[in-house]
Amino acid sequence: MARSLAFWFDEKPDKNTYDVDLHINFWSFDSEKVNYLDIGVLVKSKKDSISNAINIYFPFKVTHEDYFSELGSLVCSDRELISAIFNTNISKTQADSKNDIFQIEFSAKNKLSFHTQILPETDDSEGGVKLKSFNVSISLSKEKGTMLKLPTELFQPTES
Repeated sequence: MARSLAFWFDEKPDKNTYDVDLHINFWSFDSEKVNYLDIGVLVKSKKDSISNAINIYFPFKVTHEDYFSELGSLVCSDRELISAIFNTNISKTQADSKNDIFQIEFSAKNKLSFHTQILPETDDSEGGVKLKSFNVSISLSKEKGTMLKLPTELFQPTES
């Protein structure tokens, strides 16, 4: 896994438990000399709750300072951008700032809950995204990597 991204659940789920789509977007803003790696995970659970955390491995070092938790809010502030990301028209949106969830309706039967702010876990707050840096020895070289763990609380069904 030295230079590859990886995606996995903590425990191997039953194949009939989840339907998962993983979207990876690379945003490069030359004017700001900033790059973003945007990870979108769409989880459709076939049961009442999800008991697995989702893990993503990056073949580079990611720190809390690198982690931009408000990208979801920024994306949801522009309906045209939402349409471009999901490659479909949006019929209705509704923000729930109390829960940092943005409800997106593509059609009456096609809706999703978009978590707009997924904060990293700190010593003062639990339940956020965990970042774990480590070195991987491959052959004679040491590669830096980071594991990002998304807590199961983010993937519980929401009322729409």
